[in-house]
Amino acid sequence: MESGRLDAGSSRFARGALLLALAGGFSRFLGVFYLIPLPRLIGEAGMGLWQMAAAWQGLLLVLASGGLQVALARLVAEARGRREWEREERLLQVAMGMASITGLLGALALAWLGPAVAGRLQGDEGVIQVIKAFAPSVFLLTMASVLRGYFQGRQALGVTAASEVIEQVFRVGTMLLLGAAWAPAGPGPGARGAALGASAGGAAALALLGTALLWRGRTTGMPVDRGGQSRDTAQRRRGGAQRPHRRLGHTLVELWRDAPAGVALALVNAGVQAAAATAIPYRLRRAGVPVETVRELYGQYGLAVRMVGVPGFISHALGSALLPAVARDRAGGHARFIARRSEQAVRLLFLLGVPAATGMAVLAEPLASLLFGLPGVAVPLRSAAPGVAGTLLFQATTGILQGLGLVYRPAVHLGLAGILQMALVWWWVGARAGRERALVGAGGAAAVSWMVAALLNLLWVVRRTGMTVSVAEMVVRPLLASGIMAVFVSVLHPYLLALPAGEAVPAPLAGVVAAAVWQQSLWPGVVGVAAVAGGVVSYFLALILLGGMGSDERRWLQALRGRPA
Repeated sequence: MESGRLDAGSSRFARGALLLALAGGFSRFLGVFYLIPLPRLIGEAGMGLWQMAAAWQGLLLVLASGGLQVALARLVAEARGRREWEREERLLQVAMGMASITGLLGALALAWLGPAVAGRLQGDEGVIQVIKAFAPSVFLLTMASVLRGYFQGRQALGVTAASEVIEQVFRVGTMLLLGAAWAPAGPGPGARGAALGASAGGAAALALLGTALLWRGRTTGMPVDRGGQSRDTAQRRRGGAQRPHRRLGHTLVELWRDAPAGVALALVNAGVQAAAATAIPYRLRRAGVPVETVRELYGQYGLAVRMVGVPGFISHALGSALLPAVARDRAGGHARFIARRSEQAVRLLFLLGVPAATGMAVLAEPLASLLFGLPGVAVPLRSAAPGVAGTLLFQATTGILQGLGLVYRPAVHLGLAGILQMALVWWWVGARAGRERALVGAGGAAAVSWMVAALLNLLWVVRRTGMTVSVAEMVVRPLLASGIMAVFVSVLHPYLLALPAGEAVPAPLAGVVAAAVWQQSLWPGVVGVAAVAGGVVSYFLALILLGGMGSDERRWLQALRGRPA
C-alpha cells in the first residue's frame, strides 16, 4: 500500500516537475533569445546600465515579496496534507493583502530611494533613470509571486508554468520593442525602454494567475465529511469556533513566521548580485578604467552570468515540485518518500549539471560570438561555467530543505558563499588587474560561490533525510563522461567549422542569403548546434558505457510518461 502511494506520488511529482521544466526551458530560451539582439540594439554600455539597474530592482522585489511565495507554498501544502480547506483559503486571502501593501511600498522605495543610493555607490548618473523605469514591476511581480506560491502549494504546477511563460513572452517582447525604439537616443534611453519590459511581463502574469484563481473558485469545492459538512466546519462545531479576528491573527503569525526565511534567501541572493554590481565597477574604476569601458566590461560579465543560469530551468522545476511534495510527506510522516525523492533529484542534477558546465566552458568562445556578437563575453563565461553544476544543485536542494522546514538554512549557506565571492572579487578584480584578468576573476568568484553554497545545502539534505550518496555514481562517472565529451567537442567543432560547406552558400539559399551572412552567422550557427548535439550524444554514450544510467533513471522516465515507476 505504501509502495503504491510512493509510485503514484512519484508519477504526479515527476509530471509536475516536467511541466515546470518545459515552461522553464521555453522561458530560458526566450531569455537567451533576447540576449542576442538586445546588446546589438542598445549597445554594450546600454546593457551595462540595464544590468546594474536590474540588480537594484531584484533587491527591492525581494524586500517587497517578503518571502511570501515560499511561505505560502509550504503552508498551503501542509494545510492540504491535513485536509484543512478553510485554513487554505484564509492563507491566500491574508497573503494577498500583505503583498498588496508591501508591493506598493517596494515600488515607491525603488522609484524614490533607489536612484539616490545607486548613484552614489556606482558613481554613474545614467543608471538612475533606468532604476525608475523598473519601479512599477516591483508591485506587479510581488502580487504575481504570491499567487504562484498558492498554486505551487496546491501542486497545480501547470498554472505556475503557464504564468512563467506568459510573463517571459510579454517581458521580452516589450523589452525588444521599446529598447529598439528608444536606442537611437542613446544607451540610457535604450536601457530604460528595456527596463519597462519587466512591468509588462508582471502585468501579463498577474492577469493570467488572477483568471486561474477565479476559475478555480467556480470549478472546485471543499471536501465534506460523512455528515455532509465541510471538515473544517465539523471540527469547529466539535471544538468550538474561533473568532474571525483570532483566525486572522493566527494566519498572520503563520505567514510572518515562515516569510522571513523566504525573504532571507532571496534577499541574500539579490544582495550578492547588488554587491557584485557595485564592487566590480568600483574595483575597475580604481584601476583607472574609464566609465564607458566599465559599463562594457560589466555588461560582458552580466551576460556571462545569465548564460550560466540558463540550464537552471531544470533545477527550478525540481525545486518548485520538491517543496510542496516534501512538505506534504513530512506532514504525513512519510520519511522514506522524502529520502527517495531527494536521492533521485540530486543524482539527476549531477548527471545533467556536470556536462552542462563542461560544454559551456568548451564552447564559450563560439557561444559568445554567435549569440551576442561579443567575443569578450567568452572570458568571464569560461571561468564562470563550472558554477552551472552549483546553481542546479543549490536550487533543487533548497526546495528539499524548505519542504523539511529548514527554511533559513539555504539563506545561511548562500550568505556564507556570497561573503566568499565578494572577498574573491576584491582580490581577483584588483587594482593591478587587466581587462581579461578582471573578467576571469569576476566569473571565477561567482562559480566558487555557487559551488560552495550547493555543497553546504547537500550536506544538510543528507544529514536530515538519510539519503544515500554514491560518489562513484553521482560524481565520478559524470565527470569521466564529461571529460570524454569535452575532448570530442573540442575536436568536432573546429573540424566542422573548417569544412568547405562554410565557404559557399548552398544553392537553395543562394538567392536570399549573402555569402558574408552565411560565413559569419548561419554556418557558425549550424556548426554550433551540431557540436552541442554531438556533445549530448557522446556524453550519454560514454555514461552508458561507464555504467552511469541505472534503474533510477528508467523509473524517472516511466513516471514522466505516467506509467508506474
